[in-house]
Amino acid sequence: MIRLALFATILVCQLASAQGFTRCEQCDSISSTLVANWKKVTISSAGAFLATLGDPVCRACVEYTEGANELLFHLIDEHPKECFSALFSLTKGQRDAVAYATLNPIHDGIPVDEICLRLKKAAMPSELKRRALEFMKPAYKKQRQTVESWEKKNNKKWVYPPWPTL
Repeated sequence: MIRLALFATILVCQLASAQGFTRCEQCDSISSTLVANWKKVTISSAGAFLATLGDPVCRACVEYTEGANELLFHLIDEHPKECFSALFSLTKGQRDAVAYATLNPIHDGIPVDEICLRLKKAAMPSELKRRALEFMKPAYKKQRQTVESWEKKNNKKWVYPPWPTL
């Protein structure tokens, strides 16, 4: 699934560049490397990918940012230790770009609440886990507010898990 989404992103970016739009080859290369080595994600490969989220060249390629946003949530969910170890070694500006991406999932099918619950159970040092959960808390709260607005608008109740405490 991840490879297919990334392949589609790369293809769209290549088509866009052929039509004279912004090229995103550098970004594609970094995310392609991450996906190609998905079973062996390293702190270095995670960091290189996370840095693209704040890179002006990568952000200029809308198709790339859409695929990268979805890939970010997969990275957080499936490789939290490497993801957050890398994240906390980035510059503040780069961390802010990643935070912005977590606050704005590309579609509402990204289960931020479930990702946070799995993050609580992830095998990683307790201090890193605490920082990771703290980093994800604004995204969780924003998604929760969206759900509450939907509930009010549709007069229905949605089962939403509580914030995972350590």
